[in-house]
Amino acid sequence: MEKALNVNNLPEPERRDYESHQKSMEVEKNVMNTAKLEGRAEGRAEGRVEGRIEGQAEGRLEGERIAIEKVAVQMFKDGLPVETISKYTGLSVESIQDLFLPEGLV
Repeated sequence: MEKALNVNNLPEPERRDYESHQKSMEVEKNVMNTAKLEGRAEGRAEGRVEGRIEGQAEGRLEGERIAIEKVAVQMFKDGLPVETISKYTGLSVESIQDLFLPEGLV
């Protein structure tokens, strides 16, 4: 069985070296822990920013889609053919037909 080191029994110069080494190890540990915490915080902040940007982009695209679909509906109600609506809105004929299927307009 190994004996535990009794620091108090070391000669003074060796005890000081040992204690200095222990303090250095503690400082290094604290620096590493701080770096980990800062890295996690930075990662979370970047994730939030990226999420916000993605959400805003998705929201804009959704808003544009809704606006285009409203225009397509109005064009259809005004009597324009589905092919013409497709040409001017960029929507496929199928997606335009899908807009009107629930209402039974096509």
